[in-house]
Amino acid sequence: MLSSVIKAKSAVIEGRIIKLQLTDSYFYFYIFMGKYRDYILNEILCSCKNFLFNNIFKNNNKCYHQYALEYALEMDKVLTLEVTEDLMRDIIMEIYTMDKSFILRKILFSRGLIR
Repeated sequence: MLSSVIKAKSAVIEGRIIKLQLTDSYFYFYIFMGKYRDYILNEILCSCKNFLFNNIFKNNNKCYHQYALEYALEMDKVLTLEVTEDLMRDIIMEIYTMDKSFILRKILFSRGLIR
């Protein structure tokens, strides 16, 4: 658990928690931008395999992506990005088909939000 907290804090410092919000709507979810994979998450669910395994077999409630989200929300270190419905759908499809969203990275890079 301690290593999960350390990894989570490191991810927050690196700015890898993104709030993807639908333009002109209250609908949003969070994305954990990993080095090799991205994950869709909220306070109670994560799309990573560790979350599923830990919940079913170990009765642990959170993966380190959720610890990172929790820490980012506490520290107000969440980057919010408003997107259209089409763009949100494309980002979700990339994450589920290619494990990461290059569209999301391109948007963040073009706005100077990541290096």
